[in-house]
Amino acid sequence: MSNLLDRGAFNKRVTNFLFGLFIFSVFFPFIKIVSFTDIQPTTLGLAILIFLIYPQKILSRPIIVLGFGFLFSLFLVSISKWGMGSARNAISYISMFFIPAAVYLMMRCQEGFKEVYLKWSIYILFCVGFIQTFLIKDFLSFLLPRINTSSGRGVVGLAPEPTTYGIMCLFLMFICYLYKPKKMVFYQMLLLIQILIFAKSGTIVILLMIWGILYICFFFSIKRLVLGLLMLSFSFVWLTPFLVHTRMYKIVNLLITDPQFLFIKDMSGSARFFHVFFSVLGALQNFLIPNGFSSYAAYLSENLIYYPTYIQQSLLFNGITDKVMSGYGAALFEMGFVGLIFPIVLWFLLKRFFASNIRAFLMMSVVITVTIFCAIPLAFPYIGFLYGFLAYYSVRKSKLHPQTETSIKSKVSLGD
Repeated sequence: MSNLLDRGAFNKRVTNFLFGLFIFSVFFPFIKIVSFTDIQPTTLGLAILIFLIYPQKILSRPIIVLGFGFLFSLFLVSISKWGMGSARNAISYISMFFIPAAVYLMMRCQEGFKEVYLKWSIYILFCVGFIQTFLIKDFLSFLLPRINTSSGRGVVGLAPEPTTYGIMCLFLMFICYLYKPKKMVFYQMLLLIQILIFAKSGTIVILLMIWGILYICFFFSIKRLVLGLLMLSFSFVWLTPFLVHTRMYKIVNLLITDPQFLFIKDMSGSARFFHVFFSVLGALQNFLIPNGFSSYAAYLSENLIYYPTYIQQSLLFNGITDKVMSGYGAALFEMGFVGLIFPIVLWFLLKRFFASNIRAFLMMSVVITVTIFCAIPLAFPYIGFLYGFLAYYSVRKSKLHPQTETSIKSKVSLGD
C-alpha cells in the first residue's frame, strides 16, 4: 500500500478517487457520518491516511511549523482536565497539521489543484441552496447532523446553520481569488448570490464589506469607485424588497445606524464578538502563557461580573463552556504564544504567494485573519485546505527548488 501514491508506479484511478473523496470531504465537511459533532471526522481521517501512505513525505517548512502546534496540543491534552471538550479542542490543532499536509502532498502528486473540484463544489452548493430557498426548504437535510435556522434567516445549504453556509461560500471566494480560474467572475457571482439570497448571513455580509473596503483602499481608482457605487446602488434597489424582513438586513442596518445597539439587540452576533474579545483578552492577561483546554469557562465565570449586563447576557445566550467560539481566539487562549504559529504561518504564506503584490498581500492577510477570528474552529477543513493550497502555490510561484523544502522520513525531521 505504501507504493499506492508513488509517482510513476501508482494506480492513478485509485489515487484520483482518494484525492477526489478527500477534496469532497473538505468542501462538504458536514455530510453526516456521525451525529455527535457538526464537523465530521471524514476529512481528518482521509488526511491522515494520505499522509501515512504517501511514500515521499516532502513538506514545505511552514507546514512543519504547524506540526509543532499539533505536538504541543498533545502535551496540553495530557495536562488538561480530560473530557470530550479537551479532545474536541485538540482535534483543531491535529487538523491544522494533517489537512494542510495532505493537501500539499496531493497537489505535489497531481501537480496542482484541479479546477473541476472547485467548479462542482460551487455548482452543488448553489443548486442545493436554490432548491431550499425557492422549492423545498428541508432538501437534503437528512445528510446533516443538525439544522439550526428560523424565520428571517436564510437556508442552511449543506451546513448546520445559514452562517456556516455563508462561511463555506466565503472561503470558496477566497480560493477563487487566489486560484483565479477562467470563470472566476461567474463563480464569485454564484457564491455572492448564495451569501446574500440563500444564506442571508449578516456576519458574512459584514466580512464582505470589510473585504470591499480594503479592496477600495488598496486598489483605488475612479473607475473602480464608480463601478462599486453603481453595483451597490443596483444591489440595494433590487435586493432590499427581498431582504427587508430578514435578520441579515436588521444586522447590517444596525451596524450602519447604531452599532452600539447591535450588541444589545442581536445576542447571537454579540456572543460571537465577545468570544473573540475575551479569548484574546484572556491570552494577554496571562502573558500568552497557555491556559490549556479546560479553563475558558472558569475564566469567563470569574471575569464577567466586572462587565455590563448586556455582555453577560450575550455570553450566557449559548451557555458558558470551555469551547471558544473563535478559531484564532481559541488558539491564543488555549495555546498562548504557541498559538501565534497559526496566524504567522498564514501571513508568511500569503507574503510568499503575493511576493510581487504587497497590496494584495495586505488585503488578503487582513480579511482572512478577521474571518478565522470568527466563530469557526480551526478544525473547519476549509482553513486547513487554504494553508495547504498556499503552501504549494507559494513554492511553485516563487520557483523554489526542491532542496528548499523539508523532507520528513518516518517521523518529523527538519532536514536541511
